[in-house]
Amino acid sequence: YIVLKKVYTNQRKVMKINKKRKGTVNPKTGKAYSVDFKKRTVQYYLLGMYNEKQIWKKFQINSILLEEWRKWYYQYFESPNYAEPNYGKGKIPTGRIKGTERSIEGNSKGVKKRKNEDPWPGTTNSNSRSRPSAKSKKKWTQSLKELKKDYPQSSMEDLCAAFGKSRQAYYKAERKRQDKELIEDLIVEEIKRLRKYQPKSGGRKLFYLLQPFFKKEGIKMGRDKLFDLLRKRNLLIKKKKRTAKTTNSNHPFRKYPNLIGDLKVTKANQLWVSDITYVRFGRTFFYLSLIMDAYSRRIVGWHLAEDLKADGTIAALKMAIATLPRGYTGLIHHSDRGSQYCCHAYTKLLKKNKIQISMTQNGDPYENILAERINRTIKEEFLDQWMFLNFKEANSATAKAVRYYNGLRPHASLDYLTPMQAHKFSGKLKKRWKNPDRKSQQKRA
Repeated sequence: YIVLKKVYTNQRKVMKINKKRKGTVNPKTGKAYSVDFKKRTVQYYLLGMYNEKQIWKKFQINSILLEEWRKWYYQYFESPNYAEPNYGKGKIPTGRIKGTERSIEGNSKGVKKRKNEDPWPGTTNSNSRSRPSAKSKKKWTQSLKELKKDYPQSSMEDLCAAFGKSRQAYYKAERKRQDKELIEDLIVEEIKRLRKYQPKSGGRKLFYLLQPFFKKEGIKMGRDKLFDLLRKRNLLIKKKKRTAKTTNSNHPFRKYPNLIGDLKVTKANQLWVSDITYVRFGRTFFYLSLIMDAYSRRIVGWHLAEDLKADGTIAALKMAIATLPRGYTGLIHHSDRGSQYCCHAYTKLLKKNKIQISMTQNGDPYENILAERINRTIKEEFLDQWMFLNFKEANSATAKAVRYYNGLRPHASLDYLTPMQAHKFSGKLKKRWKNPDRKSQQKRA
């Protein structure tokens, strides 16, 4: 009885001391707990290295005092609302809320605690282990790796328990991440193989070209995920602006009217569009004349020249005419009002082959938008990616670019057919792209 009475009185003294001094004094030594000791004890608990019973057995810190220390630790070391405390050795940290001088309810200078504020973030109750916030963008496996560097003496099982996970869950997540990286590496290698022939293929065309590869390898990936992968591996295509001018409409030759204002193209060899673009070579330029079929987007004639004389455009026109059946009629040739297309030699060759002549009226590039688009495609997706040392190599590279464009490059406006495939069809082809500007204009109307 005497022993039990002494134990009871000692416990009562400890409770009075803790209640009076709010857990700041060690009942055995009578000295105040150091700040480092309190931080270390709470960290042991948060990491799952010791539970409440083990902390009581090892440090003689009960659950009530541990909970008060946990709130203190959150308030002065974890909460973003508090400034860095300034305290001396053995003293309790004191800090003020940043940017607040008044309480939430009233005008007094003291800072009152919010009613719904949870002192144990990321937990369901105050007695459970602390877990990271669900709003955090960083994955728990990454946080665990960083934590392992700070606490190398801790086992993986204890560290995983701090996040409410098992060791098996960690290794399963790691295997899943490695499998994902392996699949991404396979996709990137296939993209590099495709871009070997089409260096400037964009994300949407790559998504279409990768479908057979996805089916063969059993990979499930959507368009947006593919764009995320391209962005992650720095494989997105950057667009460039044109700088050189190749059209000169100040000449004495006759200018013809525009015949394609309301024309609906429904078959190949119904409308040809043509234009001249430059190909940069060191400090000078080569000039590429192109003629494209408006229905199939097939390049039917081309010629690379070292100057802007009409000989280049005439050579491209002769190549295009050679693809027509003998005696073919009903074809319109559309171009800008440059001197190369208005000269007598060029218009005479068109009339001789019974081809109608159409030209832009206001110098607006949108009047010949298809030809402008093919110029950009050939240059940005092919020629700008290849190196050549002289005109002969540039001419060979251009021939290769035209061949790859006609036979390999799918078009979203042709239901993802290549120009060579679309040239065999007739009728309206399904478009796989949308004009966001036109859609926004329709909504405003």
